[in-house]
Amino acid sequence: PSMGGIPMLLGTLLAALIFLAVADCLTVQFWACALLVVGFALVGLADDARKLGNVKSKGILARYRILAEILIAGAFLYLLQTRTEAPEHPWWMGSAAWPLGIAVAFRLFVILGSGNALNLTDGLDGLAAGLTAIASVALGAICLWMGSLELGVWAMALGGGAAGFLILNAKPASIWMGDVGSLGLGAALASI
Repeated sequence: PSMGGIPMLLGTLLAALIFLAVADCLTVQFWACALLVVGFALVGLADDARKLGNVKSKGILARYRILAEILIAGAFLYLLQTRTEAPEHPWWMGSAAWPLGIAVAFRLFVILGSGNALNLTDGLDGLAAGLTAIASVALGAICLWMGSLELGVWAMALGGGAAGFLILNAKPASIWMGDVGSLGLGAALASI
């Protein structure tokens, strides 16, 4: 089966949402991260769905996929800039050392690179899920140490979802995460 990333991402989002709602910590930062993940996952879903209908199909053309990812990542950066209590020169939008255009281009490159790099590591061997579990738990610990509960919880939920997928897809592996899962996971790591 393909598109095994759908239940993994839904479970991750739901777990983080419930915990943060109970802790009364639902912030714009969390919603921005969630929207970035959902946007990238929808691009992956469209790509996976196109491949399912036709065995010879290679999915959505790369230029359209990258364009959609740039628009989603741009909306994410814009949402962070305009809706969060940011310092006068936030690190993601530029400063005297980073002109605005270069800073935005670099952030877009990181988000797109992370999403597509994880997409390349996806396969039945569990490499994408294993790497995500390790990286997100480490990022979660750093976020919690720095006092960012919403990003720490988001990262830990992501690590739990990836580890759960890895355990359920243990040898003999039988479920493809698909582009929906791998693009979503890559975007989630970049969002943190």
